[in-house]
Amino acid sequence: HRPGPARPVFHRRHQGRRRFGDAIRQTVLEELNFRNEARNVAMGLAYERPSLGIGIAGQIAGFDAHEDVIISRLAPGARISKGIASAGDAALRAKAMAALLDTWFDEVLFGRGFFHGDLHPGNIYFEATPGSAPGYRLTLIDFGNAGVLSLDERRAFLELILAAQTPNPTR
Repeated sequence: HRPGPARPVFHRRHQGRRRFGDAIRQTVLEELNFRNEARNVAMGLAYERPSLGIGIAGQIAGFDAHEDVIISRLAPGARISKGIASAGDAALRAKAMAALLDTWFDEVLFGRGFFHGDLHPGNIYFEATPGSAPGYRLTLIDFGNAGVLSLDERRAFLELILAAQTPNPTR
C-alpha cells in the first residue's frame, strides 16, 4: 500500500501561530510609526505632574511627525538605572518611581484609561534637582507602545488587582 499525497495539514495546524505572528508584526509596525507615537505623546500629557516631579519628553511644537520621524524634547538626566551614587540617591529614585506608579495607576484606572505600555529603565529618565520640591525630575520617553483601556477593561484590571490581594479570589 502506497501512501497517498500529503494532506495540507500544516496550514490548519499552524493557523493560530500564523495569526499570532501577523498580530505581532502589525503591533510592531504601529509602534514604529511616529505618527502614532505623536498621538500617544499628546495623550501622555496626562502624566505631566510637576508637583510630583513627573514629565514627558514631548514633541516639539511646529514640527509635524511623519511615519518615520518625530522631533521631541531631549529628556533631562539619565536613565533611572544609571549612576546611582549613594543610598540617599537610591531612596530618592525609589520615591520618584512610587510617584510614577501612583500616577500611572491613577490615569489608567480613574482617568481616561491611557497607559504607557513600555515603562522600563531605558524609557524613564531621572535628574536630581536639589533645592526644589520634590528634589527630582522624572521624564518619560518612547510612547510608541501605549493605548487606552475601555471602561470595561479598567474594571477588569481593577478586579484583577483586588483578586491578587484577596485570600480567596473567587468570592
